[in-house]
Order: sequence, then structure tokens, then C-alpha cells
Amino acid sequence: EVKEGIIKGFEDDIKDKSDEVLVKETSDNINEIKNFVKTKEEEINKYDSLKNHKFKTIKFLKLIKYLNSLIEKFNVKDFSSQNNKNKVEKVKLNDELMNHIKTDSDKKLAIALKDINNNPLKNTNYDELSNKMAFVVLAAGDENGRLVKEIDKNGNLVPISVTVSYNGEEKQLSIKDIIPSLRNLEGEELDDKFKQFNNYYDENSDQVIFSKDPIEIIKDNNVMTFLLNPYNVLEDGNYKGFDLSPEDVYITMNTNNNLENTNNFDELPEDIKARWNSDIPEEERADESLYKALAVHCIRNTRCNNYFKENNLIPFNIVSYNSKDESKGIDLMNHSLIINDDDNKEICNAFTLVENLEGYELDKVNGNGDLFTYEELNILNNNSDNHEMNKIKINDNEYVEKFSIGFLAECGFDLEKTDGTTLKPEDYALENEEFNDVSDNEIIERKYLVKNNGKYNMNVVKLDNNNNINDISLKDFGLNLIKYRNENNRITDNELTTLTIYGSSILGKELYNEKEGMIHYTDNNEYHSRYNNVRESLNLQNGIKDIKNERSRCTESKSCLTKTYITGSFDVEKKLIKNIKVKDEETSISSPGELCDGAETLLNVIETLLNSFENSGAITKEDSEKFITDMNEVINGLNYRYMNSNYKSHESIRDLDMNKLNNINKLYNQMLKQHVEKHGEIVDSKGNKITKTNNYKNEADTESKFNITQLFNDDDQDLSNINIVYNMDLSDKKLDDDKTYEIEYITNKLKELDVSGSEETRQEYKEKLLDIYDKVSEVEEVFDRNNNGGEGFLNNSQTIYSVKEALNTLLKSNYPIDEDVNERLNRYKDTINGFKKSEVKSSNVLTMDHIVGKVGNVYEFIMTDPKSTMYVKKYFDALKDNMFEINGNEVEEELMMEKIRDINRIINEKIEKFKKLDESKGHFEEGAHLIELISGYNELISTKLILSEEKALDVNYIYIPNDIELYRRLMYMSTSKYNKVVEGVMRNNPEDFRVDVNRPIQEHIRTNNKDAQSYTQHDFENMFNEKVNSRSEASRKIIEKATPSQLSDLNTGYRMDYKLMDHTLPSYRDADKIKEINEYIIQ
Repeated sequence: EVKEGIIKGFEDDIKDKSDEVLVKETSDNINEIKNFVKTKEEEINKYDSLKNHKFKTIKFLKLIKYLNSLIEKFNVKDFSSQNNKNKVEKVKLNDELMNHIKTDSDKKLAIALKDINNNPLKNTNYDELSNKMAFVVLAAGDENGRLVKEIDKNGNLVPISVTVSYNGEEKQLSIKDIIPSLRNLEGEELDDKFKQFNNYYDENSDQVIFSKDPIEIIKDNNVMTFLLNPYNVLEDGNYKGFDLSPEDVYITMNTNNNLENTNNFDELPEDIKARWNSDIPEEERADESLYKALAVHCIRNTRCNNYFKENNLIPFNIVSYNSKDESKGIDLMNHSLIINDDDNKEICNAFTLVENLEGYELDKVNGNGDLFTYEELNILNNNSDNHEMNKIKINDNEYVEKFSIGFLAECGFDLEKTDGTTLKPEDYALENEEFNDVSDNEIIERKYLVKNNGKYNMNVVKLDNNNNINDISLKDFGLNLIKYRNENNRITDNELTTLTIYGSSILGKELYNEKEGMIHYTDNNEYHSRYNNVRESLNLQNGIKDIKNERSRCTESKSCLTKTYITGSFDVEKKLIKNIKVKDEETSISSPGELCDGAETLLNVIETLLNSFENSGAITKEDSEKFITDMNEVINGLNYRYMNSNYKSHESIRDLDMNKLNNINKLYNQMLKQHVEKHGEIVDSKGNKITKTNNYKNEADTESKFNITQLFNDDDQDLSNINIVYNMDLSDKKLDDDKTYEIEYITNKLKELDVSGSEETRQEYKEKLLDIYDKVSEVEEVFDRNNNGGEGFLNNSQTIYSVKEALNTLLKSNYPIDEDVNERLNRYKDTINGFKKSEVKSSNVLTMDHIVGKVGNVYEFIMTDPKSTMYVKKYFDALKDNMFEINGNEVEEELMMEKIRDINRIINEKIEKFKKLDESKGHFEEGAHLIELISGYNELISTKLILSEEKALDVNYIYIPNDIELYRRLMYMSTSKYNKVVEGVMRNNPEDFRVDVNRPIQEHIRTNNKDAQSYTQHDFENMFNEKVNSRSEASRKIIEKATPSQLSDLNTGYRMDYKLMDHTLPSYRDADKIKEINEYIIQ
């Protein structure tokens, strides 16, 4: 303790002083303490067991740490003077003592040992970004460091372009779009510049070389092995520990709110059961047994029980991983409960449960895990290669050695400081030519055994800079490059292994940081960026595993790599409700009208929030940031739920489809854009943007709502216009839920289809077919990812693969030389797990159970709830199918007629009620629902007339245009959406119009149809500065100027127009309006 005090005093003395006498005195004192350390080292090394002297040994190791820290500060290089004569070497333990510590296998001693060389310079956003950029360079280049290229449509060799999400939109990007210094280069100049980046390859052996075993690099950045203590059971029954790679664990993040929802079973005492709720959230029901087992064992574990009893909200992780019991010849799944105590900065491995056929039992070895501080695990997670990084002073400016920072300068990135100042590469990096003696790129040479031949020093950067370059997911971009290269046989096994190791090293650093410990749910901004980083890294590793599984034909040997994921909590309801003035006890978002006046859907609620945000005036930066981050969690939560089968029947997404979900994302992006323009980007403490949204398509599972609706419920049309009929009454299922027969019928029809007619007609048909093809490909990708490496094939695999094969046949036979068609056909992969996709067999169960099983009375839901609009057609299709089945059975036919009469009664009552509304605002969804009901009812009447051989019925068709008041109101609803957009565009773009844009709409419309108040071509001719030749041309100009919010309104209005047009006699339909709807309806 005395020596530690002396060391800290020395640090204070030398901090701001350079007196030569003081320097000499300090140097002498350091050497004196070093001699004391050597004496103590010899004394400690004589102990038979260090565990019996653990406290003394740890104090000794800490003394060395403090001494080396002082030496590091003492040895700061000052290149503006020649005073480097007094450099002192750091203390290094002898190998004998290091082996002694390692042999004792005590975790606290192991931490103290590694802490000696722990780098006090924290991992920064520079490290993270440069590592991601390095990964992208590796993905874009081959083993010789050369840029991998493809042949474009003009026959030129160009860098590979892949699709990547950028600011919420999908774009085709190449490495030139990612790296600024490549953007204006072509040919040899481009190739030479790219090769400068590849300091990771040895040109002599044509392979990646690391200065240490790559697996050791992963271990140095992985606390999982240390925390979880994994082991296999050998044949003789003994235990043998093994190292877990970061990508070999499945992490579920949650809070004790969910763990509390897992208890209502007999073995717990009544007083304990009273503390736990009985209802298990629907989304957690798949893991119900695991959560119950965790709850039981947590209650029995004193430390775990105290954590949850004493804290209102404690975040926990369930970390799952595989092990082997060779004595029984079985694989085991282990689930460790990790508790994160942010108040005390501690992490606890409470216990581990082993899953078997009987359930869950407590791990005998890890039945009561260890407790560590965040700081202790951070020590383990630091890369020991970096311990000699130093601060450097040049001309009174401080720099810091950080591996590969200059790589960002070499790439040409501008960095942004926290105060908004933009720094060019020359502002924050050092050129090798001018400062070649500063660092001599020693870290790169030591780690990769190669020379830096670039312009900038790869390790030295000015202090106190920040970056803001993560609009693009670099890891997604890298993965898509890898996939493309694999599909075209342009990547080797060695390159894949290198990319796996590098990606795993990045993941290891992301799973744990010095401030917040292991990644877990926290209610702050940094959680979002951390979660996204880990999620993207796991997707990256899973993508590479898919490729490796495919290459190894692992299903034959049953040795497939297991894919792992991270799942997090999205508190959609809480974050949305807290931004709306509602009752304190309100916790549901299932009744939008109770949240916002006039809101009928969740989309309406978000639109209302957007309008409030737009018109908020003097909203503070702090309030704006809080609102945006809350909405970010809402949007990401809805996106995640839509892609996850655990949520497919969740109330929050019941009436969502991809069109509505895309509109919600566009509205959010508009809010974010307004905030950035006014207040700047929202970043966490490391400069990472925390506001981007994810579509989660890379994690979608085959039974998610996305998958179920994408193919057979898009605009209520299936592929061939042949309706697949579903059971809509779970208590009386009349149809087979397995749709294999229907799918075979559809695919055979597709293969036989002959596309004839004029060239214009053929091209229009081709575009529609390619649109379907792309949607099917999107779903096929989900099945490929989930089937890859598995045993057998998931439900509906046969459906998607046979439909894709049929489309291939259809396109190939009808458009054999079409470039767009062949480009898609050439990308098609016709095998999965070694099987031809055309020969895959699976169950093909496709149901509406996730909807109809959750609404109670289905008939009442369909007839009365506007949320049922997207399911109305399917309900009436089932009724029509039943009419054919019961035809000839007088009793059943009469029952059906009674139902038709009741439907007629309900619809007419709804019509009368609808016509008496004081205003249409807040009733648009009701109008859309009414149109859908009338359409379904009329089809029932038509079917009944056919079956009854045109005999008169006591109920008739309902013709919307015959009811003038009804038609007027519905037309007003659809037209008002369009007019609202026109007014908004006029106000935002007054320079495009020659009328007073602030005057009311009535003054710009010169038609006789005052009820609908619809713009005509003549109106637009009087309004636009430029000439317009048709209403559809004017609409195109409006669309080009419209904001995402306005496009959402326009899309909604067009869709109602389309439905109403279907109820209008052909001779009365407006040809120009039809053209407009067909051409400009926004997907």
C-alpha cells in the first residue's frame, strides 16, 4: 500500500513538469521500486499454492500494474526535443511465476495477471470503425490483396456491387461508394490504391499471417469462456473445459418484468408465488418451460433471489450454448442466467441449467456461478497485443497510438468532432513521409508481419476526435460481398476462414465494454447502438456459417455449424404511450382512437405524432432527442415483431402489412431528418448513430407474419389469381390446412402459362412477373437461411421452392433472351443442403390461425372491426367455397341463406350509420372496411345465383354508386387524401405554382362536382407554372415533390379509389384516373 501511494505521488509530480532533476530523481525511485518488486516476486514464487496466498499475490500484481502505468507516463516520447535518454523498461513477470498463476486456475488471479499489461487507453470508436473498414477491404479483395471485380452490362470489369440498406432505402453500392479515396479512380490507379489497404496479407505466401495464433486473438477478446465456464463430459465421466467463440452463444436480453411473468406452478410456496405474475407474454410462450425453470431455480438461489427481490428492474441475459456428453453420446444445450447489476457495476453468472428430454436440471459444475465487476471482465476482454500503445507529443500537440487509425485517413474519410467540426484526413492523421520516425508502424508490423506502404501512419492520430460514419452497415455490406463471391465461386476456404476470425474478433469486443459490462438491456441511448452492432456481427457470422455448411455438405455428416442470434426487448407500448397524453393506467396500443383523437390505426397515431413534432415550434434539443429515440424503439420493435414468429398474432401488428410498415418507417425517417436539420445527429458516447432503423429481414423466420403474408396475402391476391381458401372458424374446420394440393395446382398452371399479345402487353406482363419473382425470392432467402444446415425441411419449404421453380420455367420459356430475366435466372441456386429444390418435400400448412384464433368471435370481428379489412376477402372466400360444398343440401343451404341475409342486414345498418356521420375525419378505415364487406357480400350473391341457376333471391346486390350519399362520402374520403397532399406540396413548393398557395382548396377547383371536390386536368393547367397534358402527369409532378408523410396519404387514397373503381360500371369509369392509379400507386 505504501509503494502504491508513492507511485501515485510520482505520477502527480511528473504530469506537467519536465525538470531534468525531477526526471532523474523519479527514474532512480522507479528503479528502487523495481528492485523491491523483484524481491517480492521471488518470495511469492516459492509458495506451493497461490490460492492460500491469493490476497497477497493480487496486491503484488496490482503494484506491478501501477508501477508500469507510472513508467508509461514517464516514458512519453517528445519528438520536439531530444530528451529521451531516461527511458525505463516496464516490469515483466518471469515465466515461472506466470505459469504458477495459470496452473492454480483461480479466476481472480487470472484477472490480476492480465491487468498488469492492460492498456489504459480505452477502445474507441476509431478502433471499431477501422476494424469494420478492414473487414470490408478483406471481403472486397482476394488473397493477393487484389480488388475482386465483376463484368458489367457493357462488358467492363468493375468492382462488385451489392444491395445494402442506406438511410432506410436499399441501394446498389460497391467498395468505391464506401471508401472515399477510391471514388474517382479507375483501372490500374484503382487497383494500386486498393492494394495499399491490404497490409494484412504477406505477398510471399499469398495468405493472411498473424503474429500469434488467430484463435488466441479471439480468446483475448472473449469473456464468455471465463464467465460461463463451459465444459464437455468425456467418455470416462471426467470434465474438460473448452473455449467458446463469441459467435457460438445465443443471447436473450430481458428484464425481470419478463422473468416475473413465468411463475404459477405448484412447487413454489404461496408467499413466493404471490410475488410473480401468472400470465406469460405471448411472445415468450415458446420458451415458457425454460422461463419457469429459471424462475424456480432463481427462487432457490439466495444470490439470484435477492437480486430480483431488492430491485424493481434488473436486466438479465439468458446465454445458451452447446456442449457434449461423450459418456452418453449426446449433445447438450446449456442455459446460463446472467444478471447485470448496473448500480454496483457487477455481473453474476447466477447458475446454469442443462436441457434434456425430461426438462431442465441444475448444472452440477456451474450450479452457483461467479460474481465479477465490470472492470474485471473488461480487463479480460482487452487485447494483450495492444499493451505498448503510447501517447506521443509532436510540436506541443498530443497524439495517441491506436492500431489502424491511419487506415481511415488512407480511405479518405472525413471525421466529425463532437462539436460538429469536420476534420479532413490531413487534419487528424500523420503522413509517413513527414513523420516516419514517430511510430514506424510498429503495431502493424508486430501484429501482421507486414510493412505499411500507404500515405498515412497507420497507428497515430490526434486526440479528442470523433467520427460519424455509420449510415451504412459495413458488416452487412461485407456479408453481401462475401455471398456474391461465393455464388460466383470467387472466394476460397482460406479467405472465408480469415473473415470468420476477423469477424469473431470484432464481435468479441462488441459483446463487452468497459462502461456497461456484457451487453444487456438498458434504458439509454448507447444500448441501441450496442445491440445493433452485436446483431449485425452475428448476422455476419451466421451468413458465413451458411456458406461453410453448404460447401461441406454438412447435413450428410450431421456436422453443421450452429447459427446463433441475439434477441432484445423492444418496449413498443411504453415508448409510444409515454409520448401521447393518455390516462396513467393506459398500457395498450390496441385502441388507437383512445390514444389520439380521430386515429383509427397505429399508422394514424404515428402520423399524429409526426404532425405534432413538425408543428412543435420551440421544442428543445433534449426533448427532441428523447422523442426521436423513443420512436426509434417503437419502429424497430414493430419491424422486429413483423419478422418474428413469436409475435405473428400480436395485437400491435394484427392489421399491419408491408405497405403500412414501410409507410411507418418513412414517417419516422421524416421525423429524424427534421431533427438532424435542426439539432444535428443523435449519437452515443462513442459517436455512433443510435437512430437508424433495421428491417430485420436477415433474421426473419419462416413462420413470421412477413413470410405468411408476403406470398399469399399481398393485396389479398395470390400468385395466379386462384384463391387459396383458409379455415376461418377454428371450431369447425372444413378444409385441410395443408395446401400441398393447391400449391401443385398453381405451380402447374404457372408452368403452362403462355404470354402472348403485343410486345407492349408482353413487357407489361414481364414486369408484373418479375415483381412477383422478386417477392418470392425474398421469401425463398428466408427459407434458405433457416433450412441451411438443418435436418429435414421446414413447413412450406416445398411451397416456396416449387413456386420459384415454376416461375423460372415460366420466365425461361416466355422470355428466353430477355436480359432482365436471365440476370435473375443466372443468380438462382437450385440446391439446398445437397438436395434439388424441385425435389424438396415438406408439410405445407398455411393457415389464418394466428389471426382467427385470437379474436374470439370471427364473424363479429370480420363484420364489425375495421382492423379485419385485410382478412375480409379470405373470410368470404371460405363462405363461397362452403356454398359449393353444401350445394344440394337444403338444410345447409337455408342456413347459408340466413347468414347471407344477416350479412346484408349488418352491412345496410353500417351504411346508414356511416351516412349519418357528422364528418369523415377519423372514419377512413371504417369506409375502407365497408367497401371490402360490400365486395365480399356481392361475390356471395353472385355465387349463390350461379348455384341456384339464377333463381331470384330475397336479397340483392348492394351497388355503391346507386346510393348517392354513400358514394359521395366514400369519394370524398379518397379524394380528400389526394387534395390534402396537393395542398401540402403547394405550400412547400410555391415556386412551382402560379396561384396563391395559401388560399383554400375550393378556390382552385373549377369543376361542377363540388361534393367530391376533385382536381381535373383543367384545374392543374391553371395552377402549375409548367404545362401539364393530363391529370396523371400532374400527379406525377405532385409525387416527385411529396414528403414521405404525403406519399403515405396519397397511397391510401389511391387504394380506396381502386376499390371504388371496381364498383363502378365500366362505361362510367374515368380512363385518365384509371391510368393514374395503375401508373402511380405507390408500393
